[in-house]
Amino acid sequence: MVRRILRRALEHHGFRVWDAESALEALAALGSGAAPVALVLSDVQMPGMTGIELARRVRRSWPALPLILMSGQWPSELGDGGSGLREVSFLRKPFSPEQLLATMRAALGSAARS
Repeated sequence: MVRRILRRALEHHGFRVWDAESALEALAALGSGAAPVALVLSDVQMPGMTGIELARRVRRSWPALPLILMSGQWPSELGDGGSGLREVSFLRKPFSPEQLLATMRAALGSAARS
């Protein structure tokens, strides 16, 4: 349900959105290159694989791809923000659509400057 709400909100603001039911599905889609991906937005808590592990795998294969992780609390796996994850944005739930858009635009802007 949250995925559908986020998708609608982002599409309403002009983003093209591809969503995945799992981290493995997202990794498979990224690997296929079927659609260009400008940013990955993931929850930290997911069944099967955490968003932290997804972010680590994305970083290994696509080091410049902007990543945003969402959670209700700071993930302990990130410690003080390190854990081998470079330039991963964090969005604390609950957040407003405006906060999501600002975080996305900042992440996309940082990627464009790199």
